[in-house]
Amino acid sequence: MLTELQVKSSKAKGRKYMIRDERGLYLRIDKTGRKYWILRYWENKKERQNSLGSYYDLSLKDARIKRDEIQNTRASRKLY
Repeated sequence: MLTELQVKSSKAKGRKYMIRDERGLYLRIDKTGRKYWILRYWENKKERQNSLGSYYDLSLKDARIKRDEIQNTRASRKLY
């Protein structure tokens, strides 16, 4: 599970990479050091990725809230 300090201190590595939080939430850091929140999930046996926004617009806490909202919406659609 990520902490706010880990998110703030993550740096560019010359290639894009992702750091896992929990329950499908990832922080993607690109070559220039820009940080984006990504929600990864499986649908019809295929991996899907949903961008939640950049780290500067969306804090770790807000990204987790948004992830939970999306997952709850997807779960409720499966019931019908």
